[in-house]
Amino acid sequence: MLVIGRVKNSNLSELAKCKFLFPATATVGDLCHYINSKLHRTEEAPMYIYANSELVVSKGSVIAEVYQEYREDDFFLYLGYYEENVYADIGRES
Repeated sequence: MLVIGRVKNSNLSELAKCKFLFPATATVGDLCHYINSKLHRTEEAPMYIYANSELVVSKGSVIAEVYQEYREDDFFLYLGYYEENVYADIGRES
């Protein structure tokens, strides 16, 4: 079971539901595509996935492998998503 939520400082919307059964053979890239479609974003829109609130998971990683490595003691895999904002520092003063 996957529990997916928006990373705290992300500008992306929250998903309508956060618990998913996702095919074990699917990749993190497939998950990104699914999330983008639910948020009505283009497939090319950059997105990052976190496991354990700190690790960026590769889009080529298979969900089953990510689950085995990062699941919690309650047997849930908690993932976070956020967008890449390449213009975040434009207009900000240091």
